[in-house]
Amino acid sequence: FADNYNDAVESFSEGDSVVSVSVQQEFIWDKNLNRIKNTKDNLIWPRTQDLEEQYIINNAIFLAKREVYEKGNRIGRIPRLLEMNKVESWDVDTEEDFLIAETIYDRLYR
Repeated sequence: FADNYNDAVESFSEGDSVVSVSVQQEFIWDKNLNRIKNTKDNLIWPRTQDLEEQYIINNAIFLAKREVYEKGNRIGRIPRLLEMNKVESWDVDTEEDFLIAETIYDRLYR
């Protein structure tokens, strides 16, 4: 995991901020439109691997210049996206998330 932080610091000079993201290629349902959001035709189901990549902010790393934070933000106008996999960036917000994180830790790091 230290490599992710090293990558963030190294890429910081390329913009005014760094934010870690996870790549997602899944169907997204828009309840207001009552259809799948990321397909051209609701009746055509492409392979998920062929969907356009979407970047989900995973909250693992935020790095920004002081001016960005002073404006009340964590992401500047020229952000560098640092891609991380799901295991490295697992976000714990609920008890279920914690159980999954604990299982990941037990399986991979004990």
